[in-house]
Amino acid sequence: MAFSKISVTVPYEVNTVWNLVTDLTHFEWRSDIKAIKRLDEQTFVEVSNEGYETVFHTTKMEPNALWEFDLENSNMKGHFTGRFIGEGANTTLEFCEDITPKFAVLKLIVGIYLKKQQKQYIKDIENGLSQYTNHTRGGHIS
Repeated sequence: MAFSKISVTVPYEVNTVWNLVTDLTHFEWRSDIKAIKRLDEQTFVEVSNEGYETVFHTTKMEPNALWEFDLENSNMKGHFTGRFIGEGANTTLEFCEDITPKFAVLKLIVGIYLKKQQKQYIKDIENGLSQYTNHTRGGHIS
């Protein structure tokens, strides 16, 4: 089992950050996925650039505050908790993941992989926010 937590404060209001992160139809800002398939209101599948599919099932959602889901693919399963803490014009994001690999050999690398993925996700969010806010002001997402 591996647990990882990452936290960052971004200079955007919580509603803007929430809308970007939870919008499953506009994910162009994500560097690690090429598609999202919505199965129902609580369940979606992310398809990585390599074609690898991970199923996510929302377990709790409080707009502008909390998004939790279980996740599973052929190599691992786990739980994600995302907290969105609005502080005026800034938002602090706290993402925690608890992952259990399905194969013993993966136990050796899952922690390193998880931290790398979380850092990339934060970087993508920061880049996506500038694209998203430009889009909502009449620009477009490139």
